Amino acid sequence: MKSIFNRILSILVVLAIVAISACKKPVSKQAKYLPKDAVYVMSINGGAIKEKLKDEAFSLGNLLSTITGSDSVINSIKEKLNAFKNAGVDLEAPVYMAFCMKNSTGDDLEITLVAGMKSVTDFEDFLKKQMKNVVIQKSEDISYIDPSNGLKTAEEGILGWNKDAVIFNITTQTYTSNYNDIPDTSIVSKPPSKDNPNTANNSVSLERLKKIFSQKEEESLLSIPEFKSLQQEKSDATLWLNMSSIIAKMPMKFPKMKTLLENSYMTGTVNFNDGEVVLDGKSYVGKELGEIYKKYAGPTIDLNLLEKYPSNNLNGFLMFSFKTAIVTEVMKVLGIDGLINVGLMESGLTLSDITDLFKGDFMVAASDFNMKQVQSSYNPNYSYMRPDAKWLLAIPFGDKAAVDKVMNSLIQKQLIKKEGNNYIPVAGIPSNDIALNITDKSIIIASDNDLIQQYISGTGKTTIPSDVQSMVKDKALALYVDIDKLLTAIPTSTNEMQKMLLDKSKALFKDAIIVADNYNGTYMKHKWTLRFKDQKENSIKQLYKYAQTLIEIGTKMLIMNEAYNIPRPPVAPTPVDTTTAISPKADDYKE
Repeated sequence: MKSIFNRILSILVVLAIVAISACKKPVSKQAKYLPKDAVYVMSINGGAIKEKLKDEAFSLGNLLSTITGSDSVINSIKEKLNAFKNAGVDLEAPVYMAFCMKNSTGDDLEITLVAGMKSVTDFEDFLKKQMKNVVIQKSEDISYIDPSNGLKTAEEGILGWNKDAVIFNITTQTYTSNYNDIPDTSIVSKPPSKDNPNTANNSVSLERLKKIFSQKEEESLLSIPEFKSLQQEKSDATLWLNMSSIIAKMPMKFPKMKTLLENSYMTGTVNFNDGEVVLDGKSYVGKELGEIYKKYAGPTIDLNLLEKYPSNNLNGFLMFSFKTAIVTEVMKVLGIDGLINVGLMESGLTLSDITDLFKGDFMVAASDFNMKQVQSSYNPNYSYMRPDAKWLLAIPFGDKAAVDKVMNSLIQKQLIKKEGNNYIPVAGIPSNDIALNITDKSIIIASDNDLIQQYISGTGKTTIPSDVQSMVKDKALALYVDIDKLLTAIPTSTNEMQKMLLDKSKALFKDAIIVADNYNGTYMKHKWTLRFKDQKENSIKQLYKYAQTLIEIGTKMLIMNEAYNIPRPPVAPTPVDTTTAISPKADDYKE
């Protein structure tokens, strides 16, 4: 019996391995060229998208057929895009774009674009046809074009390739010197030749390129397990955000902050499904912050806060829930809780009093969006359209003892006063465009007082679409936007192109939903969904048709701008009839 059980267990293990392997894909060869310190990386899987498009009607050629006219600029765009289809680049393999920050402000960036190589010969033939007098140079096993030869960029950019990949690398720099210190660009004004060897600027770019091509896997993004795992997921596109890389370059007043936020990453796989685009994301944190998240995980949104909203014309909402004690814990780890408590000492409060004041639920809802005709306050004869909507923010209070302690402190400082069950700011509400209600139960801020009173009394109730409710239930965070209602409320424009764009958008988009779970000990899972009205056709095909509209509109605008910028011939001055012209006499100027 034990032997049979072991065999069955072995078979199940093998089947599990096969199933897991079927859900994974091999990491592309191009991923090893991505710099480890990249802050943001996006990739597009051309092969996966091509498989979903399938039909020849959705080819690049048909997309370009939208561009019509005899304009030379348009014809040039067509020719270049059509030529690129046979340029030797592997468009069915993942194409990556990576951004690296070179300073804390993000002014200086290094951008790396990586694509697979299908045919070196075809690629070099493409370059020679598209770039006159191009000089292809070699360094070891790398071919490249330096920044002065056809790339027409003021930054340090270089294009290189080998049998596996095509890489374009460029750095953007912010110059802070005055206009008298303009850099001398004459050294890169001539293409390379025997008489014009590589300049210092070209050498820097080439060394940077050689470093990318020669880097080992442990020097690339693939050395980060979370990124490698992301590349193995089946998807149409991926997104990567390295918060640690950003934080490492930022000046921090609290040294512990960098340690606490190390190994903080966000990953996402994007898939174009029937009737929707879905991003499945994961947020990773370091061990120490992860332990805090795990300790305080659990709360989910309270839909009762939303259901009391008094409107059936809901346009959207944002809700989240968390244990407020997590704030106190983080402040302690950073070592600044004592400093905060010293600052609160005069008021008789502590950091815990402030965090205990709130329950940890947050809800904001908006409804009845419309475009409102408004009379100008500067010119009574002029009016204009502006967006208008009702909205309400509700923040429930938590511990009753903390509420009483904080409110009594504010009363003693004469910042608020109590009238019945309400707390009212002594200085009044800061704006006439909002209404405020504070009790020992909650803070409510809204677009008008009637909305608050209806919300408190429960006389109204909103209707949450059932499919939306099922998606947001038991989540730690939920965001919903009814795109269809927002677009429907926008009046039709008399401008032909604006009308075309609005009509196509109304016919396409339905809504957007974002949800997030609690920390599970490894990551926080979140899901972003953009839904279309047509739930049967694949979303990439619907976006393809929408792109045709955008191209058509863009083409028309391009033609209009070109026509507008055509120099007009000078207008000849009107001839003067000298027989009737009267010249002033000297006596005319005398009194």
